[in-house]
Amino acid sequence: MLCTLPKRAEVKKDYPGLLDITSAGHLLAEEDVREGTREVEEELGVSIEFEDLISLGIIKGEIKLEQIWDREICHVFLYECRLLPEFKLQEDEVDSLYKIRLDDVMNLFEGTVTEITATEISKQNSKIVNKASFVGLDSYYVNIFDRIKKRLNKAKGSVQQAKD
Repeated sequence: MLCTLPKRAEVKKDYPGLLDITSAGHLLAEEDVREGTREVEEELGVSIEFEDLISLGIIKGEIKLEQIWDREICHVFLYECRLLPEFKLQEDEVDSLYKIRLDDVMNLFEGTVTEITATEISKQNSKIVNKASFVGLDSYYVNIFDRIKKRLNKAKGSVQQAKD
């Protein structure tokens, strides 16, 4: 299985040029989690329905840097698709999108490898990346990728049971 990860725009104030989770943002006070799909459309130019998302739960996070102390409650979702949609990237948010094998990125953040290959979707250029290529949230990534893997294994088990 492949996952898509954006390279944050070089003009971003926080973490410019680093790979990050596919789409994220902050809800306005009057919004609920269902309205968070607007971030996907704003950043990636892809319209998706909330009902097509698979909940991976809520992850609480905290980032402490010299000038930032960011506490977040993240509602995490998986969007599965057989074919990649046509992306229209918001230039001030995302420079490019990369596809990476899920097992490879999990191995990177679990520490079993130090480098993996990422392929830019629009140009099909490949490059070697390491943990320093990502926004520095190791435990967050491990948590998300582990939840994705468990979800996929659960779905495979359901399909296998239906065949038996």
